[in-house]
Amino acid sequence: MSVTLLDRSGGAHRYNSLAFELRGMIRVDPYPLEFMVQSTLDLESSRMHAAIRR
Repeated sequence: MSVTLLDRSGGAHRYNSLAFELRGMIRVDPYPLEFMVQSTLDLESSRMHAAIRR
């Protein structure tokens, strides 16, 4: 699994929020499944938004 901080400086910049991406592999027979989740955490309201991609 890898965690990458996303750079939001080019778009709509929001203060007190973190944007990151999680990538990994899920062990499934007969082939492993790759997944990617992009998330944003608002540090002021403690709300999280996640978008799942394959």
